[in-house]
Amino acid sequence: GLETPKVIIGEGWLVARFPRIHCTYFGPSVRAEGFDAHIDQLANDIDQRSSYERVGVLYYVPESATIDSTRRRRIAKVLTERRNKLERTTAAYAMATSSPFVRGVLTTVFWMAPPGYANKMVETPRQGLAFIGQHIHDIDQAGILDTFEGLLLEHQRQAS
Repeated sequence: GLETPKVIIGEGWLVARFPRIHCTYFGPSVRAEGFDAHIDQLANDIDQRSSYERVGVLYYVPESATIDSTRRRRIAKVLTERRNKLERTTAAYAMATSSPFVRGVLTTVFWMAPPGYANKMVETPRQGLAFIGQHIHDIDQAGILDTFEGLLLEHQRQAS
């Protein structure tokens, strides 16, 4: 069956680490403290990865999140400082967002720090997992999606 993910919950964001797939949700209203914690978590996640395995990463930003130029630079800095580790340990990266604006922002971040791994901007988490599944075989895409969506519903209920 599907292994239970390790879940880290922040203010307006959530990380669910399955054995070979790391799923992150970043909500529309993450305030400064929440963003700081998210950046620390992102750095930590990369630093803690085993150098011997490659993971798939799904980043889900449903709406236009408040990712201004300062935040973009901070994200780019974390990724740039860890570029070698990311290239060794990332099999595929998918950013899912229904927002053309967010897709544009992330395209800019990738232009500033081009990743050395397969990556794609998609509209839905399902499309993102399908893309990752082309690079990491034998993952339970439907099971991961159901679990991740269940965690998001729970997160949103608790936040409201």
